[in-house]
Amino acid sequence: MEKFLVNMAVVKVNWDHSQNDILDNYIPLVAHALQQHEDDTLSLEEFKTHFRKVSEFDIPTGAIISLLKRASKKYDLVQKGSHGTYKLNRKNLDQSSYIQARDRETRRYNQMKSAFCRFCKEHLDVIVENAEADEYFFDTLYEIAPALFARVSDIEHIGQSDMPEKQYLVSRFVGHVVGNDDTSFEAILSFVRGAMLTETFYYSHPGDIPKKMREAKVFFDTQFLLRVLGYCDEVLSEPCRELVEMLRGMGVKMRVFSHTRDEIVGILNAAAARLRTHGRLTSRRPGDVFDHFNSCGYTSSDVELTIAKLDNNLLKRKIAVEEKPGHREEFGVDEKKLGELIKEKIPGQNEAARNHDVDCLSAIHRLRHGRPMEYLESCSAIFITTNAAIASASSEFFSTEHGRSNVPVCMGDQVFTTLIWMKAVNKVPDLPKEQLVAQCYAATQPSEALWSKYVAEAERLRADGGVEEEDYAVLVHSLEARQKLMELTLGEDEVLHGTVQDVLGAAKSKYTMEVTEELAKVKHRERSQAERIEAVSGTIGEVTYHATLTCLLGIWVFALGLALFGSAPDEWSVEVIFSLDSWLFLIFAGATLLNLIFGVRVLDHCRTLATATSGFMKKSFDGFLAP
Repeated sequence: MEKFLVNMAVVKVNWDHSQNDILDNYIPLVAHALQQHEDDTLSLEEFKTHFRKVSEFDIPTGAIISLLKRASKKYDLVQKGSHGTYKLNRKNLDQSSYIQARDRETRRYNQMKSAFCRFCKEHLDVIVENAEADEYFFDTLYEIAPALFARVSDIEHIGQSDMPEKQYLVSRFVGHVVGNDDTSFEAILSFVRGAMLTETFYYSHPGDIPKKMREAKVFFDTQFLLRVLGYCDEVLSEPCRELVEMLRGMGVKMRVFSHTRDEIVGILNAAAARLRTHGRLTSRRPGDVFDHFNSCGYTSSDVELTIAKLDNNLLKRKIAVEEKPGHREEFGVDEKKLGELIKEKIPGQNEAARNHDVDCLSAIHRLRHGRPMEYLESCSAIFITTNAAIASASSEFFSTEHGRSNVPVCMGDQVFTTLIWMKAVNKVPDLPKEQLVAQCYAATQPSEALWSKYVAEAERLRADGGVEEEDYAVLVHSLEARQKLMELTLGEDEVLHGTVQDVLGAAKSKYTMEVTEELAKVKHRERSQAERIEAVSGTIGEVTYHATLTCLLGIWVFALGLALFGSAPDEWSVEVIFSLDSWLFLIFAGATLLNLIFGVRVLDHCRTLATATSGFMKKSFDGFLAP
């Protein structure tokens, strides 16, 4: 498994150098496979055997032939002989570029595995042995490259029963290394992008990859359109919007069945009705449209406005509403059997949603006139879904009932985005990264089945009095509760009896810690503010004191001078005694005598009055700022 993932990383490295032709990315791998053959001639089947042994995956025969043609005509590695054989030109079989890239990527991959094992132990208390880590990373390709996933040499030895746990652990690790450990993140992104490139071999002839899809009609499912319209977390919405933009740039006809449009309206109407009666929505799973409306604080009026703008918002993105084609006997589908298979793949899906999916898949089959499609470029219609299980059930049903088709009736949005990205002239450079991050984000959220069981257990505890109404809100709506739920279950669809109480305890503990920290911050801010107010208040008191003292002393000196030199009478008489000038003279003369005899100082009285005045101003300022 390690060899396969490293080879995918090597393909990505080669792509970084060329980017013009997908076949050139595999030539170093082809040269290495040819070098393993002992004779100087080999057949097509012998080369396929060597290529599979070296690469650890199968690719279609058409792609193998194209690789040998490129190796012959452009690189002179082989010459085509008689009876379908090829003669090796050993002097041109230089393996150095492949071996150097392989060894470099192997070192980086092993460093990343070690970092992953340490992360699981230190952050999640889960022991993952280094030798087991390959399977964990391999499982990330299940949705990104399902056709390649199924054609890996050791696929029969890989247990998929614990896939949710593996995907959760890897996704948590990816979330941890983004921005913190570029080496590990680039190691993961390398083999993911290499797998995305290789996946194109299973849907298009290598020579047709640059061709457009001008005759095809691409129909989208409900959840994909909700993401395109932005009614979900941004990390999930961005890759979907970029796919639509690429399709617009290529002139591809984008459609939505009228009954899919009606399903979207039904979901939005249900949200508006519940908001009117309850004021808050209960999501079917974290990250869905109801969860988005809760996080954005939508009211029923906001949702009703969204419904009114729905058709216009679709048209702005060049997505037209189209009726499904009428039923024709020769293009008929056993819809009951298809529905049963979907139910088997997605046991928790409600009947209305399942019937909608069956209608969409059978409608695409009729639009194709019941014919299998060999290549994506000549495909007349295809249905794109965010649900990998729907795509898997569809491929299984139509392959069994109507013959194998290289281009399935239904395709997962991640795979389809990769194929369109390869065809786009102006490629979005970060799209593979965004797809990986989006997939990992989704994997760290509870599945619909797990969330339904969890909410049901929380509601039972509320009804029995096991949790208060406020605690129920924490369990259902808090981010901490969701994270703790995933840590306890590792994504498995089982809610044990004590799980909900454990989640509540962890969430409340987290909130208590956050409240304590916030309270400490508030107290610190209050102390700092009080100190600043006290400093300003003290400054005001000090300025008032000195200003008052200066004014009083100035008045006293002026009055003293006036009394001594301007108010002293020339002679004393009854009339003179009762005059103002005489009184001023007597007052200041008396003050002078008191100071000489008893030591009474005017300065002390001025200071006392200045102190009282500054105290009054300081108290008034403090009272003004007090809450």
